[in-house]
Amino acid sequence: MEAGKDRFVFIFRMVAFWIALLVTACSSATPKQASIPADIQSFQMTENATLVLPQVQPPAYSQSSQSYPYPEPTIFPTQVIHPYPLPGQNPLLPIFTPSPTFLPERIEIQFEDLGLLWRECELSRSYYQSQEECLGVTMTKLNEGDESPFGESFSQPKGLLPGWRLSIGNDIFETVHQPSQEGGFTDANNQAEFRLFKNDRLLISKIIPMPAHNPNASLLNINGKYAWELTPTIIYDGVDLRQEFSLKAAYRPYVIGKQMIFVAMNNGKMFVVADGEQIDPTFDQIYNGYCCETVHIIRTPGQYWFRGTREGREFAVVITAIK
Repeated sequence: MEAGKDRFVFIFRMVAFWIALLVTACSSATPKQASIPADIQSFQMTENATLVLPQVQPPAYSQSSQSYPYPEPTIFPTQVIHPYPLPGQNPLLPIFTPSPTFLPERIEIQFEDLGLLWRECELSRSYYQSQEECLGVTMTKLNEGDESPFGESFSQPKGLLPGWRLSIGNDIFETVHQPSQEGGFTDANNQAEFRLFKNDRLLISKIIPMPAHNPNASLLNINGKYAWELTPTIIYDGVDLRQEFSLKAAYRPYVIGKQMIFVAMNNGKMFVVADGEQIDPTFDQIYNGYCCETVHIIRTPGQYWFRGTREGREFAVVITAIK
């Protein structure tokens, strides 16, 4: 009997062992684990071999004090630490390279005997830039109160072209478009007459073929003498410069320092004349801006600006006095 009882007790203890393991596994999945005796000997057996299990407290659940609907949870962004904290360290990422900037090639030529400085640069066809940007020179402006060498334009009656009026000392010079003998804009041969007056006294009368633009282009005071730009020539104090220097044309007179300069054309080339001397380099074309050209020669205080082409390349030029 004792052996049978011992076997029965052993079986109950094994059953109790597996029950304890089952309770432990279940309680580990709950929000709050219950305390389970670790010693199997703590199980008790009654006289009639009834197994008495220890009391297991059910898990306690906490109830939120917040009312429904619950507020949205706060989401904090995850901080990412890049393995390459500095730009350009990651070999897998492309490195940004800025587009190359066009840097024009500039040259300077000093004509010391004339006291003139020639600045020139080549204009890029693929990169638009102004003459100032290309040359690195700021264009000057006539300030209020400064005396301008240019005469003033005035209108003429009967649809005639505008004229110019210029004061030099006590003298007043005027250039006018004269109507033809028939009273028209030009004569039968499409020629027009232009006259220069000094204090209402006729000095010069020129009859020329009428071009597509107004040939009475400007009237200037250069070193105390008048310079009348009547294309395609310049009359300086009564001297026709085209005839004087055997030129095909003379354009846009101005003064830099004390030197009179203008653009000339001869033998299929265009160039600059300063104080009666040709100065190089020459050009295939210099844009004078008389007709149908958006680029023209610009005359600002102490500066003479123009654009020209040479062997298919375009250049910007500014001539100033040597400082």
